[in-house]
Amino acid sequence: MSDDAQGGGQPDGDGPFWKGAKKKVLAGIGAAVVAVIGFVVTQVGTDVKDKVFGEPTGIDVDVEQGSDCNSSGWIYPNSPDSERMNTPPGAGKRIQGMTWDQDPDAFGAVPAGPVKLHMAVTTKAVRSAVILKSLTFHLVEKKTPVEGTHVNLGRACGNGATYHYGVINFDKDAPYWVTRPALPSKERSDELKFPYKVTSTDPSVLLVTVIPSGYCKWDAKLEWTDGKTSGTYVINDHGHPFETAEIQKKVRSFEWVGGKRNEV
Repeated sequence: MSDDAQGGGQPDGDGPFWKGAKKKVLAGIGAAVVAVIGFVVTQVGTDVKDKVFGEPTGIDVDVEQGSDCNSSGWIYPNSPDSERMNTPPGAGKRIQGMTWDQDPDAFGAVPAGPVKLHMAVTTKAVRSAVILKSLTFHLVEKKTPVEGTHVNLGRACGNGATYHYGVINFDKDAPYWVTRPALPSKERSDELKFPYKVTSTDPSVLLVTVIPSGYCKWDAKLEWTDGKTSGTYVINDHGHPFETAEIQKKVRSFEWVGGKRNEV
C-alpha cells in the first residue's frame, strides 16, 4: 500500500488542492499589486496629468436670473380677472405636475424687470488663477411690452456674499452700462469694475441689475484669460436668450400673502 493510501503522504503538487491554492495566492498577489498601483496613481495622478496635459483651463459660472431673491416677479399673459390669476399658488391646472406659480415659463409668463443677474464665477484650474477681463451684454431682440398681470412671488435671500455690482439699461445705447450705479443698501457690494482675479479658493460674485425696455431678449459674454489661453463664457438661459419684460403702468400688480391676493 502506498504512503498516500496509508494517509502519511502529501498531496500531489499538480493535484487539485495545489492548483486551487496557487490560484488563490496569485489572485491575492495580483490584488495587492493593483492596490499599490492604484494608490501611487492616486497620489501622483494629478501631477502626471498636469505635466502631460496641463491644468484644466476656463471658468465655471453659476447663473441665476429672475428667480427667488433675484426676481421682480413675472408677467402672465392673463387678465387680472381670469380664473388663473385668482387661483392661489400651488393650486389649479398643472403642466407636468407644476402649477402656474411653480413653473411660470410653462404657463407663458415672462420675468418682469428690472431683474437681477447673479453670477458666481470659479476656475476649473486648481493651482493657477484666471483673470476676468470684461462682461458684455447683447440685446438679441426687442418687442412691444407684454400685457397681462404682474405677480411677484419672489422670496427674500440672505446677505452672505460681497458682490461686484453694476446696472444695464436696454433703454440706453450699447454697451448699455449705467455709469456710477447706486449700490444696493441692503447688500455688501462694490462697483463692478474689471479686471478680477479668480482662483479655486477665491471666486468672484457678480451682480447686475438688468433694466428692460419693452420686451427684451438678451444674453451676456464673460471674457477671461489665464495668461496662456483666453476664452468667452456665454451667459444665457440654458442655450437660449434671457427674456425680460418691462412692467407697464397699465399692468396691474399683485402679491399673494397667506393664500390671499393683494394688489400692490
